[in-house]
Amino acid sequence: MPYREVDLLRVMEKFAFWCVQHELLLENRTVFTEAVIADFVRDGVRGLKDASRANMRAQLRRMAEVLNGPAPQAEKLAPADPQRPYLKDEISSLRSWATSQKVHHRRDARLILALGFGAGLSAAEIGEIRESDVTADQGGVTVRVRAGRIRSVPVRRVWAARLEEVAGSSSDEYLVRPGRTSTPKNFISNIVARGKLSTGGPNTQRMRATWLLHHMNQGTPLLALLEASGLDSLEALTRYVRFLNPIDLAVSQEMLRN
Repeated sequence: MPYREVDLLRVMEKFAFWCVQHELLLENRTVFTEAVIADFVRDGVRGLKDASRANMRAQLRRMAEVLNGPAPQAEKLAPADPQRPYLKDEISSLRSWATSQKVHHRRDARLILALGFGAGLSAAEIGEIRESDVTADQGGVTVRVRAGRIRSVPVRRVWAARLEEVAGSSSDEYLVRPGRTSTPKNFISNIVARGKLSTGGPNTQRMRATWLLHHMNQGTPLLALLEASGLDSLEALTRYVRFLNPIDLAVSQEMLRN
């Protein structure tokens, strides 16, 4: 390899940590793909200069080649695209999944859905939300993200009911699974895995994708969406363009003329 071992280990450490945060299975053929590497370079190391990010991408591609062999001519699609938004019937199934949980897990399941579908939070962010981070006023419910991509996110009204129950609390208890003193690795995915999975459990990446796509379809101003999502650039939204609802030709022409 044309790279020093210490440099590869440094990149690998950042890459592995990002994969764990995004609940990706740490297997060579799962994380060492072109799509995952591209997502990491784009979203996981935003503070670095373009040259440094390009070098990281080249190092990870080289590791992928050594670990997995040359990329096949036509890579098969993954069984479940982690970026694919949920369909309406899938969301209904997830509501049923939450309702079917045992009493002591049901509240957590419903809150995970509310924070994922209602505010587009990542798994790591959901795990860190405290009761005092949820507020409500005449406009609706807002969730404060106090670490990482610090921001306040207005919650979609259709998902706000569960959060209204704790809004205004001054408690610093964790919202999901209160009583704990820290957030272990893979916290949300472990909660889902321990629950009843007769209808399948939620994937936080897909819930966030669903939230983003909803706002893109309804015409939420892009600058407002970037601020609420914690994204730095419009480039991060391009992966969802293929899922956008088609626009009526007459409507689109009228809009373009205005």
